[in-house]
Amino acid sequence: MKTLKTILLILLPNFIFAQVNLYNVNLVDSNINILYIGKYNKIMISGIKDNINLTISASNCNVDQDSSSSIFFYLIPKKQGNDTIKVYNNDSLILKKIYLNKIFPPPIVILGNIKDTVATVNEIISNTKLVVTQPDCFWKPFYFVSRCDITFYRHSIKGKKNYSEIKNDYKIIHKKFNKTTEEITVCQLVDTFYVEDKKNNELILKVEKGGDEYCGLSSGILNEMHIKIIKTLKKGDEIWIENISVGCPECTYLALPPIHIKIK
Repeated sequence: MKTLKTILLILLPNFIFAQVNLYNVNLVDSNINILYIGKYNKIMISGIKDNINLTISASNCNVDQDSSSSIFFYLIPKKQGNDTIKVYNNDSLILKKIYLNKIFPPPIVILGNIKDTVATVNEIISNTKLVVTQPDCFWKPFYFVSRCDITFYRHSIKGKKNYSEIKNDYKIIHKKFNKTTEEITVCQLVDTFYVEDKKNNELILKVEKGGDEYCGLSSGILNEMHIKIIKTLKKGDEIWIENISVGCPECTYLALPPIHIKIK
């Protein structure tokens, strides 16, 4: 009987913590054993109750515990390679798991699903959203396009001069780029607001329609006038999306390389 009790006491911790596991909740699949360098990887310990004395150690990471819960930790990798993560309960080892520390890939922007530098008009207008992507990255998507400039180049255009035209709430600026190429920029007409002081110190708001022009794109989606111009483009014409800036909830704005698409 004493022998049986001794065996049970030895095995009991293994039964209690048999389902303990680690998950990187920042990843699209939290079961993937990857940590990204330079990021605060939020790690959850599952299979064990909160509010107990849990600690984590890592061979190549800085470790911070979440102040709101004892089952969440932040791992910040310092270098590439395998990392052994150990979980302790009251200084007793209850889990050891190997993670791979990887470099966090820089984001890139694509238009719709176009990953090449050539596309048809139909391929472009089928999805006119600027998408921020990170190839071979499992971090949950969080970047967004904050602004960019879009310019169209129509070739084999002869005799065109510099001119502007107003269509609805847009100003379309046509410039002679060279002898056979026209450069087109779309600017949105923005209302200008004026506040005037009347006799009784009352503030009265006045609006001047189309008082200002905004020639960038801030929504990450091409507007209706962009689409109308794209529909007029022919083989060999070009679209340049430049001065791309992306942001995220936890980072400063990043400047990304331009996108160049040639109509095929």
